[in-house]
Amino acid sequence: MYDKLFKEKKGIQQDILLKIRQLDNADKKYYITANTILSLAKNAPSLFKSSEPEEKRQLVNFVFLNLKLDGKNLLFETKTVFNEMLLANTTHNWGD
Repeated sequence: MYDKLFKEKKGIQQDILLKIRQLDNADKKYYITANTILSLAKNAPSLFKSSEPEEKRQLVNFVFLNLKLDGKNLLFETKTVFNEMLLANTTHNWGD
């Protein structure tokens, strides 16, 4: 009986450790992605100015959805992650 319970608990422990490693890896990937996006946003003006037209198109498509011209006004929507960045920039409240 003891051996059976021991094996069962060891199996549960191994499952938990595996889940912790998976969460840790996902956490690292999230921070790498967030760092890349913030770096891109920080360097966007110089990247855009020094880019070729096709690269500029890719940068614009990476950030924006549904660009429209209304007379002289540019109407735009940003992709979700950039919406959050714009909101945080206007409120200076990055954690909420």
